[in-house]
Amino acid sequence: MVTASSDSTARVWEADTGKPVGAPLQHQGMVLAAAFSPDGHRVVTASYDGKVRVWEVLLACCRSREEADRLADLAEAVSGNVVTDEDSLTTIKRGERLQRLDRLNGRTQDERLILERIRRAFASPE
Repeated sequence: MVTASSDSTARVWEADTGKPVGAPLQHQGMVLAAAFSPDGHRVVTASYDGKVRVWEVLLACCRSREEADRLADLAEAVSGNVVTDEDSLTTIKRGERLQRLDRLNGRTQDERLILERIRRAFASPE
């Protein structure tokens, strides 16, 4: 979740815990609006100081850009929807979804178990 504030900052928050993620996103005037980009990697803010800024952010669950990209790939493979470069939503076919899952080799035992359950769900008849 992202919020805009009259204290000249925007903040990214963990929705589950209410804890802030990272440092405040600072402007020189009241922040009037804040929103995530469609891919979830950036926050766009608009301020009374007349500036619109784009901030790189990582999700609270992710320690790196690579981990955030893996999470986005998994979400796209499971949902079957992808946000294009033109910020529109497009559907990907079942075969491509399985290929995306195959590229996401589990790094931990828990991750491997989750991916295997998802693969089995896709393998079952539609």
